[in-house]
This record gives sequence, C-alpha cells and structure tokens, in this order.
Amino acid sequence: MAGPAHPVQLAPPPVEPARRAAPSRTGRLQRLWRRYPGLAIGGTVIVLIVLAALLAPLVSPRDPSSQSLLRRLSAPGANGYLLGADEFGRDILSRLLWGSRISLVVGLLAVGVGAVVGQALGLLAGFYRGWVDAAVVRLLDVLLTFPPILLAIAIVAAAGSGVTNVIAAIALTNVPRFARVVRASTLSARETEYVNAARVLGASDWRIVARHIVPNILSPVIIIATLNIGAAILTEASLSFLGLGVAPPTPTWGGMIQAGTQQLERAPWIALSAGVAIMLTVLGFNLLGDGVRDALDPRLAER
Repeated sequence: MAGPAHPVQLAPPPVEPARRAAPSRTGRLQRLWRRYPGLAIGGTVIVLIVLAALLAPLVSPRDPSSQSLLRRLSAPGANGYLLGADEFGRDILSRLLWGSRISLVVGLLAVGVGAVVGQALGLLAGFYRGWVDAAVVRLLDVLLTFPPILLAIAIVAAAGSGVTNVIAAIALTNVPRFARVVRASTLSARETEYVNAARVLGASDWRIVARHIVPNILSPVIIIATLNIGAAILTEASLSFLGLGVAPPTPTWGGMIQAGTQQLERAPWIALSAGVAIMLTVLGFNLLGDGVRDALDPRLAER
C-alpha cells in the first residue's frame, strides 16, 4: 500500500528589490558639498559675486560717479555710507558693485578668447606636426619669454587704455598656457586606436578633430580656464592700479586701490574694501578651479 503523498511545497514568490528613491535636489547638493567642498564653496562665492554684478543697477545705494565734497572720506557707516566714501565723496559700496562688472567681464572674456586661440594653435601643432608644429612652438616660446604682466603692460601702453585693449592684452598672455596643454593632449589623442580607425575609414581631418579629439581634451582646457580667470582679474586690477586699465571715472577695483593708496592714513577703507573684493573673487575662482579639477580627474574621483 502506497504511503501518504508528500505535500507539494510551493516556492515563495520572488521578492522584488526595493527601489531606491531618486535623490532629491537637496540630497545631491549635500553630497556635492561633502565630496567636493572646494567646488561648492568656490561656486557659491562666484554666484554671489556674479549676482551682485548683474544686480548692481538695482542694489547700488547711489550713483557710483555721484560726488559730494561735503561728505568726502566719510567713515564706514557715517552719513549713510555703508562702506564709507572716497576722496570725492563717492559711495564705495556702489563703486565696488559696478566695478565688479569690469573685473568679471575682463576676466571671463580674456580667458575665453585666450582659450579659443590657444586651443586652435594647440590643435594645429599637435595634429599636423611637422613645420606647423615647429612654427607654433617657436611662437609660444617667444610669448613665454615675457612675464605675463610685463607683456600686458607693453601691449596696453602701445595700444592705449580701454576695456577692449585690456581684454586683448590679457588674452594674449593666456594663449601659451592653453596652447601647450592642448598640443600635448592632441599629440597623445591622435595616436589612439579610435582616431586611427576613423582615419582608415576615410574620415576627414576636420571630422577627426571635431568628433574624436576635441571632446577628449576639453577637461584640461576647462580646468585651466577656471584657474586662470582669477589671474586675469588680478592682471586687470594691476593694469588699473598703474593707470593703464579702464579710464576713470569708470569704477574699477584696481583704480580704487590706486586712489586709496594716497589716503591710507586718513581713509584706509578705500583701498581695503577693493582689496578684499579682489581677494574674495580670486579665491572663489581658485577654489572653483580646484573643485572642477577634482571632479573631472578620474584618478581623484576614485578616491
């Protein structure tokens, strides 16, 4: 006689893995802050400075060129001047806000133009090699023989002051930095397998450069650009300090420092306020550049 049948045991239904909730915007910001604090701090500082420059017509307490000789050299907080007044009775806070526009425009455009020209020269030299490479390298060697600030002073002194000439002079000093890095990256990228495969398939030089080389060399260009904006702002301030920048009465941070040096004993806040503004801006761009480098470098991202 057959024994009792064993009950059939049914397998439990599979348990679906719990879906992770998509991180909120606040969570992403907190993770970014913990992983790249320099990028977060520098980006915050730069965003605040850019907003102050854009909103200068709305938030400036007074006209930056309005003079009041009766209130000249007013101390910070006196006579309604939050940061004091200069030797002509002009509001320092208003001049700082409007001066930030000149510094940011010069810094961004000078580095942008220098990056475009330097990248073009670096691509030509690294991709075609031969006499093109030799000619570009010799040109870069000539530019590198001059200290950047002296080269900018010579160009502005010869061409004249003004925003356009200052941007052109600072851009020219930035060209060798970008060209050398792009040339080295292009020399490495042109020997990769995917570039050789594209060349065998009949792709034109322009297509190879645009589709296969440029996307792979953008990381160092972006890093150098963010780091050099602060240096460009310092150069513009130095030119304005020497009287070779934007002509007064247009407010510039370097011009404010130059005027404030004559009143250091009586009104140190004139030069100090502009100096602190330059320091914070350059520090913000330097932190931003370091953070961008850490974020784009895969070796640092793995740590």
